[in-house]
Amino acid sequence: MSQLLLLLLPVVWEIVSSAPVRPHVVLFFGDDVGTSDIGYGNSNGTTQPLTPTIDSLAQQGVRLSAHYVFNWCAPSRGMLMTGRYVLHYGSTGGGGMGNMNGLPLNFTLLPEALNKAGYNSSFIGKWHLGDNRMALTPFARGFSTALGYLSGQTDYYTKGGVRASWPDSNTSAKECYGADWWHDDHPGFDISEWNQTYSLYIYTQRAVQIVNEQASANKKDPSSRLFMYFATQNIHDPHQVPQRFVDLYTPTKDCPAGNSTQNEAALREEAGCACCGRRVLMAMASALDEAIANVTAALKTNGLWNNTLLLFASDNGGNVADDGSNFPLRGGKFSNWEGGVRSPAFLAGPLIPQAARGKWYNGIFSVTDWSATICELAGLNPEAAMAAKPMYQPVPDLDGMPMWDAVMNMNMTARSEVYITQGIMRIGEYKIIVNNPGGRGLIGTGGGWIRPATNMTDPYPNRNTVQGPIDEFLLRGCNKSDPCLFHVGGEALPWDNDAREANNLATEMPELLASMLKRLDAMEATKWTPPTPPENTGKCCDTMFEKYNGLIFGPWQ
Repeated sequence: MSQLLLLLLPVVWEIVSSAPVRPHVVLFFGDDVGTSDIGYGNSNGTTQPLTPTIDSLAQQGVRLSAHYVFNWCAPSRGMLMTGRYVLHYGSTGGGGMGNMNGLPLNFTLLPEALNKAGYNSSFIGKWHLGDNRMALTPFARGFSTALGYLSGQTDYYTKGGVRASWPDSNTSAKECYGADWWHDDHPGFDISEWNQTYSLYIYTQRAVQIVNEQASANKKDPSSRLFMYFATQNIHDPHQVPQRFVDLYTPTKDCPAGNSTQNEAALREEAGCACCGRRVLMAMASALDEAIANVTAALKTNGLWNNTLLLFASDNGGNVADDGSNFPLRGGKFSNWEGGVRSPAFLAGPLIPQAARGKWYNGIFSVTDWSATICELAGLNPEAAMAAKPMYQPVPDLDGMPMWDAVMNMNMTARSEVYITQGIMRIGEYKIIVNNPGGRGLIGTGGGWIRPATNMTDPYPNRNTVQGPIDEFLLRGCNKSDPCLFHVGGEALPWDNDAREANNLATEMPELLASMLKRLDAMEATKWTPPTPPENTGKCCDTMFEKYNGLIFGPWQ
């Protein structure tokens, strides 16, 4: 009987997986969207974010409950674009305008690989992967069109508020502030009302235009394909959103409407309440939902939807110090608890096999897997397509794996491990921590299980309130002499076993602990050292001021 089953399995696999051939790919990469910051993931028993389009797409697609990322923005974006762990690409590109970092030019990024397969690659939104040289910007790294900002955050209306502070700490007599707003290879002043309109509106309008252009391209060349990387600004701070989205959530005497165009701190001060920030953050999630609805509608109107794979993921967990929520997972952005490194994600659209629709995939999925999966669906060999560029130093093999068949067939053990960061790794259903996971204490990101208010009149746990139960790990962290081991995974439920990271099993499972330590050490021995960045050739602020007349930030070398 077993021999017969083995003979039959490959046939069943092919029938169920039914991988699409060269689909259009639209990837929404949310910013700081936590597990409970969108409707379908909310398990708080509290006011639920109103995200009907996201919820519908996710519930008719396949949701990923163990989607692992880095604990903050730039590294996750680098992992997505290179298909490799930070350990193996070496530089985050983050750190603020004026930073010398950026994704090493050795790597062939995802859009560069897809261009080889006849894709038109478009970038919208937040880059955060290098800005000191034009060669590091999205327009130079495979995207035929790019609209957005190069740094980590900007004002949603003015596109400003960025300060170049490193390595040029001396800004001389000139104020080093300006707008971070780029269209292809030049400042985006050619975009109408760029400094007055809510950024998500501009990005959505651009996305719809790109879809329209792709439809026209397909009439001339039916083999043409679209890859759109829409790296949304929402719901990262500053917390700003048009008032009509705030009005979706009923105000109370404790939470007046306030002025939603102000940042969260100003809003709280003006309104005199602790829960307004959460209300505005949920409103920002609703604005994001509307953007996704409009892009989806454009795909349908233009006849592209039936051959489109829509993907959604967040770059890290929600920022619990800034009204985000990852409950029931522990911690949040900037911490390596599951709430910081396990983000919401799903695959959606008509190409999802009927048998897989509506299911949760509870196996491990790394943000590095998106590149390999998309490349394979595009008809490419991922390893060959994303190898080092000619004339450049060799780079490590991909860490990402093609995961389409595994996800659609609910093969929960296809990926056996995921490296998270130094001293932290998940192998099988267990996670080892021998490095401070972050979020210690009851301030800042926190390390507890943080849920929003039970209703809109209750104060949301913030910097001045107790965020969750104190336990030994909050007080001491974890290290090699006193390690932590948690049973965070499971196949049956989205957050099975001890995904909350409440029970340290290190002393109960010494053999497993020892084998995981050995594997962790072996992984970290493969660290790749990137080429040395070019020297800082001058004061970035002075150079940008002179080059762009003090109006905008951009490449300054």
